[in-house]
Amino acid sequence: MDIKFRVDKVHQKNKPYLIITQRGGLEKLYSICDIAVVGDTFNGGSGQNPLEPAFYGKRTISGIFNCNNVKAYDGLTKSGLLKRISSNSLEEELLKEIPEDEITIYRENAKKFIESKQGAAKIYAEFIKQSLEETLTQREFQHKMGYLFQTFKRKFSI
Repeated sequence: MDIKFRVDKVHQKNKPYLIITQRGGLEKLYSICDIAVVGDTFNGGSGQNPLEPAFYGKRTISGIFNCNNVKAYDGLTKSGLLKRISSNSLEEELLKEIPEDEITIYRENAKKFIESKQGAAKIYAEFIKQSLEETLTQREFQHKMGYLFQTFKRKFSI
């Protein structure tokens, strides 16, 4: 696999792990990594997508900050596959050994969570299609948007 990447210089020397900081191309690495660390979640960031490493069933670590993908962070944390920590606990968490049978349970829980959230794009696309085919007043459109919101809340909330 030919992948070019940058590494976090703080965690580069004499460590039994490698933290890759390159944007783009991480999806190639998730399939072969042991543990994924979700970026932009330490020191006040907004959070990258935790579903990408979860798709591969990878144990995932993130900081405590995120305003993007809130439901994904919450669901994956509840599954056990995602661990949220402060930045000063990163090395300790990276070196922690988790029994394989425990990781298997976390993976199954995460898989169930992800499967329970599938279908949102299809519902949204159907809403857009119907809205484009109809001539709606602003009030009718707002009513449909409220219905769509309630549908999402009911079907895709944790």
